[in-house]
Amino acid sequence: MSGVDQILERNDRLNAIGINELKYSSCTFVFADNLIQNFSAEIPPESVQYNSDVWQKFLPWFSENYPNEYSKMLTSEGRFIYNRENGAGVVPLLKKWREEQE
Repeated sequence: MSGVDQILERNDRLNAIGINELKYSSCTFVFADNLIQNFSAEIPPESVQYNSDVWQKFLPWFSENYPNEYSKMLTSEGRFIYNRENGAGVVPLLKKWREEQE
C-alpha cells in the first residue's frame, strides 16, 4: 500500500533559520502492516536554496565560535549529521547567530 500527499513541517530548527513552515511539494509514504516502511518528500527548490544560503552564512560563525560542537555535528566534508542530539544542539546556536546578525 502507498499514498501520495502534501505535508507541512514545522519545527524549532526551521524556525531558527527563519522558516515558519515548510510545505513539501509532494511526499510518498509506503506502508506495510499499517506501518510506514518508506517515506520520501520533495522540497520546493526555493526552500532548498534559502536553507542552503542560511547554512553557508552560519557555518563560518559556528566553526569559529564553537569549534568543538562544529566537529561533533558535521562530517569532515562539512555535512550536518542528522540525529536527535545534533538537532537539539544546533537550534540554540542558530538562534544565537541570528540574534547577532540583527
